[in-house]
This record gives sequence, C-alpha cells and structure tokens, in this order.
Amino acid sequence: MRHCFALTLALLGASIGHAEPVFQLAIAQGGVERPITDHQVTLKPAPFEVILYFNAADDAVLLNAADDPRALRAVEAGQGPEIAFKGQTGMAEDPLNPDAELILGDAPHYLYFSGDTDHRFTQIKRLADGRIRCARAVKQLRQGGAATPIEARRAPLHLALLATRWKPDYSGQIVRQRGGLTIQFQGAPPPKVLPPL
Repeated sequence: MRHCFALTLALLGASIGHAEPVFQLAIAQGGVERPITDHQVTLKPAPFEVILYFNAADDAVLLNAADDPRALRAVEAGQGPEIAFKGQTGMAEDPLNPDAELILGDAPHYLYFSGDTDHRFTQIKRLADGRIRCARAVKQLRQGGAATPIEARRAPLHLALLATRWKPDYSGQIVRQRGGLTIQFQGAPPPKVLPPL
C-alpha cells in the first residue's frame, strides 16, 4: 500500500514533489460540504463527515485529531510525523469505522482506502472523474477510552494531515503533502447546572 495523501483546498501548502494532490479534504454536515475559510470551518455541534477525495485506489493519510493545536501547528511549520505526531504511527482501529468516531490524542488515524470493502471510512463513492470520495462519519469523539457525543462539543477541534511515503530503505518517511484545519462549533457552552441548596 502506498503511504500518501493530499488535501482538497491545498490547505497549508501544496504537495511536495508531486504534480497534483493525492487527496483533497472536505468537511460535510447534513449532506452538504461546508465552506472552509482561512483553514477553519464552522459546524453545528452535530454529527459531521470528514471527506477525503483520493486520486487513486490504495491511498492513505495520517490524520491527527486533537483538543490543542500543537500537531496542526507543527504540520504548518513543515514538521514531519516524527515531530508533529510525536513519533506515533497510525493507531489500530477497525475497518469501515463502525463506531463513527475520531480518537483524540498524539497518535494519528491511519485512514486508508484499498478497496470497496477494505478501508477506514463509512461510505465510499467512485466519481466519474476517476476520484474516490471517502467519507468518515463522526458522531462521537473518543479520548482515554471515554466517548463523548459530538452534540456535547463546544471547544475547537484541530485536524492535522500528512501525506507520506517511506524512504526506499525504510529509515523514515517523506512528506508528500501537508494540510489541516480547525473546526469551530456554533453555540455557547452549555450552562452549568448548580446543585440544589
């Protein structure tokens, strides 16, 4: 499997050493792709989809989801996975995204597409232009074993992406494309409920 990926709006820079993007990134909610401005998208605190448009089968991306922007800032600054993701490789998770979630932390998701039944997305669609639309539903965020429904989210969510491939001697990874964005959630934090006196 090739280790590469790209970003839809050429977020955070163009691909490195690659004539065209390997993937494009989009965020959808309610079946509609939402506009991304200055590497930010605003959503309701409700389920959404992370969409990757791959230009070829057998592609993959490293996607880190986090409460703080450190990984995103490292990717923006030109760092590779060793620094941006603190040396963590893609985490083990079930294919087909059965829990409709993103896992928060230092380790990135390894989101791959190898075939119509071998991938880590919720829905796959082959487009007339040859691209493959891979959508990953997000209904909850998991951190430290605990899952929180997305409806409870108010704090920003930072996504950092790297398209990489291994060096021929497997001594490290070469970044082919980088990108990322911050998801802002509409609405004020829920009011605190005070205990009765």
